[in-house]
Amino acid sequence: MKLLPYNQEGYQLLHDGSLCFSLMEQNGIRMDVAHLKHEYKNIGKEIQEKENEINVLKEIKIWKEKYKSKFNLDSDAQLADILFNELKHEAIKLTDTGNPSVDQEALKALNSPFANLILRYRKLFKIRNTYLKGLIKETYNEYLHPSINVHTTRTYRSSANSPNIQNQPTRDPEAGEVIRKAFIPREGNYLVCADYGGIEVKMACVMHQDPTMLKYLRNPTTADMHSDFACLLFKMDDIDQSIKGEKTLRAGTKNSFTFPQFYGDYYGNNAIGLWKWMGLTSKKINPKEGVKIRDDITIAQHLINNGIRNYKQFENNVKLIEEDMWKRRFPVYKQWRENQYKTYLKKGFVTTLSGFVCQGLMDKNATINYPIQGLAFHCLLWSCIQLTNKILKQRKMKTKLIFQVHDEIVADVPQEEYDDYLELLKETMVHDLLKHWSFINMPLELEVDRSELNGNWFETETVLHYIH
Repeated sequence: MKLLPYNQEGYQLLHDGSLCFSLMEQNGIRMDVAHLKHEYKNIGKEIQEKENEINVLKEIKIWKEKYKSKFNLDSDAQLADILFNELKHEAIKLTDTGNPSVDQEALKALNSPFANLILRYRKLFKIRNTYLKGLIKETYNEYLHPSINVHTTRTYRSSANSPNIQNQPTRDPEAGEVIRKAFIPREGNYLVCADYGGIEVKMACVMHQDPTMLKYLRNPTTADMHSDFACLLFKMDDIDQSIKGEKTLRAGTKNSFTFPQFYGDYYGNNAIGLWKWMGLTSKKINPKEGVKIRDDITIAQHLINNGIRNYKQFENNVKLIEEDMWKRRFPVYKQWRENQYKTYLKKGFVTTLSGFVCQGLMDKNATINYPIQGLAFHCLLWSCIQLTNKILKQRKMKTKLIFQVHDEIVADVPQEEYDDYLELLKETMVHDLLKHWSFINMPLELEVDRSELNGNWFETETVLHYIH
């Protein structure tokens, strides 16, 4: 597959973006090397402890008897064989080839002492050997200089290597704390993280112009798509985000239903993800399980009260919501998806509004998602370029853009420049971008998080939520 700029604006983004990211690489990220080495050593000790605990379990005895010298604790195929063929556990999730899955989600669903120990061992091993080891190896004189690329990803997003700075853990609190605490600002500075809110959904709407979606996105303070779908999925009248359990259900809807549906996923996968977000562990619903919602009842008991008693019934409900989503709520969006694929089949390529063409062998989801993801990233790339020019050439500030990850720009900001930099972010990432690309016909949302002075990337708080 080929992705190429087809006009001057596309080329300029690629050219200027490469120079901008090259400067980020030169600036470098200050690292707490002592923290990295301390965690590497301590986690190594815990990995050995977990191996010792696992090796005395009855499941391992069965495993070793079957595989003899070929026994391999890191083999997914062997683990699946022992769990589902020898021990007769019921598989809640299958791989793409139809075999029982032993990924994190599947093992959590088993909720057995053996599965939980395997999960812990794998998690520790990944933190130590994927994240910590790579960061220690690539840090020189207390600074990390990852390469950030604009020409290697099929969706026209960026990528990173040496190390992959975009692959640092975020959702897992423990892994996030271990790794992100190592990222620190220069002395007397803050780390400031600027993030576009929901940029891919907005860029999709720029392309398909579905009136229902436009209504949601143009009224962000009064319309909440994720809460609306959560009510349908979990059979609730409304979502109160001041209640922890209901906030979790909304987050689960966003991450395991709404966004996956937009990217071409289907109800079967969605149901598995939502089951996990609810905190349910078996296919028959146990009324004592799950997050607690209003009136201090569990989501499991709430589902039972509303006629859903097992996983299959819940999956059927998710299927109905999927049908409602595309047939009644977003029919224009659905038709655009069909038209996009027909255009590709006829012409052999699709284009982005930012000046690029995607051509070559693509499946249906790719023809829909690549132009959206590319345009969303190009909003960030354009902003990075403008920020760099303003910081260095126009204002001659000491602030440094140090890396970019997903929809976020991270800067190392001196205390005395902090207020000016916040204003610069609003001006550039929102107002200037809307003027530059007039086809963006909805509000843009900017969220800025900041570390403490001389703090770290993990311990940040939101200091600005700006919609215009």
